[in-house]
Amino acid sequence: MDSTNRDRLLNMIPATIVIATKNEENNIRDAIISSRGFYEVVVVDSNSTDGTVSLSNSLGARVINFTWDTRLPKKREWILRNIDFKTDWILFLDADERLTADLYQELSEFFRNEEKEYSAGQFKMKFIFMGKALKFGHRIRTIKLLRLDSCEYPQVEDTSFPGMGEMEGHFQAIINGKLKKFSSPLLEADNDNLSDWFQRHIRYAEWDSTIMSNPSIRSQVLRYKTKGSRLFYQLPYRSVNFFLYSFFFKAGFLDGRRGFNFALSYAWYFWLCELLKKDLKQR
Repeated sequence: MDSTNRDRLLNMIPATIVIATKNEENNIRDAIISSRGFYEVVVVDSNSTDGTVSLSNSLGARVINFTWDTRLPKKREWILRNIDFKTDWILFLDADERLTADLYQELSEFFRNEEKEYSAGQFKMKFIFMGKALKFGHRIRTIKLLRLDSCEYPQVEDTSFPGMGEMEGHFQAIINGKLKKFSSPLLEADNDNLSDWFQRHIRYAEWDSTIMSNPSIRSQVLRYKTKGSRLFYQLPYRSVNFFLYSFFFKAGFLDGRRGFNFALSYAWYFWLCELLKKDLKQR
């Protein structure tokens, strides 16, 4: 091995980026490019009919096809159980998510100095909304960096529920060990149209409302959410509370009209969840 390749390998982050896709040709290029510097990028694709696979191959990713059999496990847990990774760590990245230079540096330091202490890593999200990064307002934290021998996804029996299909719902992985909380944000930068965002969140609301209408499944899902999310789900008038929290308490108003539209869009989502839940009860 020549010195250039040796230096490149030494400077790589010893983790695999895993991107689960289905018809993500608008987003996949930026996701893979932002992942350069990791040991490998693996795209797990669900029979895309657009250019997702060809783009991924052209950018050097390893592409694996996934066809859901409508049973458990769903896609992320299937990935953990069935793919032969070349690293001990993986980082799940959605196609519309981007690694920043600051986060890359923090991850490099983590793997140099702290890796053995932890089993998973949690990131705070920074949203790009209507073409510009939001500096204020609501933020979520999500566990995406996993040591393969220490993590798994909850097996929630929602396979017959609408909205999510092959992908696990909005809950966190189960961690056997210590959780590292990174300070640098992970960007969410969807290149799709805003109308696609609303259509996607209609599907999420169908899943959410069905979950919340089934007490046993609801209690299971809430166990795997963050403490803040669990508290939020116990409150009445979630849509109003979210808007007040994001736009005023978290200073979303400092982002101007974008901050207002962001807070209102998510408030609409929670309003829709409650409306669909009431509709299910009346059937």
